[in-house]
Amino acid sequence: MTRPRGEKDSFFDLLTGLPNRWRFEKRLQQIILRAEAREHGVGLVLMDLTGLKRINSTLGHTAGDAMVREVAEIIKAHAPPGALMGRLDGDEFGILLTDLGGEVVATSMTWAEGLLTAIQAIELTFEGRRVGIGANMGISFCPQDADNGPELFQQAYLALQAAKKVGSNTLRRFVPIMQTAAWDDFEI
Repeated sequence: MTRPRGEKDSFFDLLTGLPNRWRFEKRLQQIILRAEAREHGVGLVLMDLTGLKRINSTLGHTAGDAMVREVAEIIKAHAPPGALMGRLDGDEFGILLTDLGGEVVATSMTWAEGLLTAIQAIELTFEGRRVGIGANMGISFCPQDADNGPELFQQAYLALQAAKKVGSNTLRRFVPIMQTAAWDDFEI
């Protein structure tokens, strides 16, 4: 049985071919349930590109789109087996690291640092100008930090926001104080 034309388009980002936010979040919950049954952990990396808006405003969206496609290819090339990758928004990507055992945090942080370095090394030429891009990343783990997909996503997002406060090309792991700080900011 074949899918109606266009159905795939509603689950995948047309520019990168990666799952979109809806598809990513659905698969995230399924993978967490599978990991719990196998007694494995998962890690969620949320990544936000820095400098994409500048590229779009100065060189145009064609250049920005080319940069997004290049970043997606770098993510695909560096993703460990079983990882789920998605383009969640214009300049935001998610990578779910699956079947983590042993030194979950250390292994995942090392992997994320390597991906961040690879993204920093991207250099494309547009209109005779060499252009690079940066990224910030937040990471959280299940079951260490969260018990379910929405909580894991929220905590990775808080870690991403903490990374953005530091500056471009920063990786932060979720720590509980980030949740406390978010509530404090919310009450102001």
